Amino acid sequence: MTSTTKNIFIVLAILTIAFAGYYLYTTQDATVLNTDSNQIVLQNMLDNTQVFIERRQELNNTNIAGSLGIFEDERFRSLRSFTSSVEEQSVGKDNPFSQRQNSPPVTSTSE
Repeated sequence: MTSTTKNIFIVLAILTIAFAGYYLYTTQDATVLNTDSNQIVLQNMLDNTQVFIERRQELNNTNIAGSLGIFEDERFRSLRSFTSSVEEQSVGKDNPFSQRQNSPPVTSTSE
């Protein structure tokens, strides 16, 4: 790069950093919390939490298995499992650094 191109690049970089600093400095005042709106947000959050707690308690009090009798129904009890058992197999080998039994040793050829 020529010296003129370097100088233009440096000036643009300094202007970009200065603009970013100015922008961050001026938006610092915008982050001050407004207590009136925070009280409204807090009250809304507490109301939603109370609704959540009530619904959770209602769900905890329900008994699906006993009230519907699904698991005592003959159609449910007549279902069969068609799964097959999986036989346990050994994984890997005892010494991963040993050579295999039927393979010739690996030799490296460097030319």
